[in-house]
Amino acid sequence: MKSGLAGGPSREHGPHILLTGATGFLGRFLLRDLLLAGHRVAVLTRPKGPNSARKRIRRLIDDWRALGYDLDAPLIIEGSLDRPDLGRLDSATDRWPEIDRVLHNAGSVLFTADPVTGEPFRTNVTGTENLLAWSRRHGVRAFHHVSSAYVSGNRTGVILESDLDRGQAFKNPYERSKLEAEQRVREAKGIDTTIYRPSIIVGDRASEAAPGVRGLALAMR
Repeated sequence: MKSGLAGGPSREHGPHILLTGATGFLGRFLLRDLLLAGHRVAVLTRPKGPNSARKRIRRLIDDWRALGYDLDAPLIIEGSLDRPDLGRLDSATDRWPEIDRVLHNAGSVLFTADPVTGEPFRTNVTGTENLLAWSRRHGVRAFHHVSSAYVSGNRTGVILESDLDRGQAFKNPYERSKLEAEQRVREAKGIDTTIYRPSIIVGDRASEAAPGVRGLALAMR
């Protein structure tokens, strides 16, 4: 993500980048690299089980520090993409920091539709809609969206960056939900958008770190 994200301001000055999905497979590396580049980062994270958002992020930062990375802690905002206001802050006196860019990396990777929770569409489509609406209300100038190469479904041959819905079929609801999310980003007005389409992510090429074997197993299968 060289354009618009690399070479950030010092930690002491400037607005924040709002990162979603910081605790995920890819997000933990994005958070590390943004902090190492000197960006001021705010992370939108929801609690999980007995762990608060703060505890989840602090544990993640501690893990990176244990590996030798000198990282400042990001600003932690407890909230959820499935709410139009992205959830409540910690107290009535809290205020959002100045956000000039959003890096939307959060997503549900559920391959089977859940009629109870509405996943993966609840997070991938409705969550993206909510974050786009929030970004416009708060004057965010740039929206970076992590999509998927699998928005192409069962298409073969040359597929252009400009291609999206060409009537293709999909192997699972996840692929369909990522296409619908990308459609929302493409249709957004009043904000600069950039879309990234990774395929199966195995690990970090620079460090050769692969946290878990799921990505590698999927690629081999």
